[in-house]
Amino acid sequence: MPLFEWDDTYSVNHMEIDSQHKKMIAMINQLHESMKRGEGRIATSHILVDLIDYATYHFKTEEDLMLRSSYPHLRKHQEEHRIF
Repeated sequence: MPLFEWDDTYSVNHMEIDSQHKKMIAMINQLHESMKRGEGRIATSHILVDLIDYATYHFKTEEDLMLRSSYPHLRKHQEEHRIF
């Protein structure tokens, strides 16, 4: 059973961002399953590195879209990304 499942209530109504969110959920679930199976540090580390790299890419995509659309809460959202 997945740790986290996509629900349409999470949608931000932007196809690219929703798709990226779904991919990150899948990666989190993959990491969780790997840990549950005791696949070891190397396998888990690879998945975690991939997740971190993808999250960095995703955050940049989101922030670029927010900047282009003059999103009023961009700075706050950037801070949330930094904390994550």
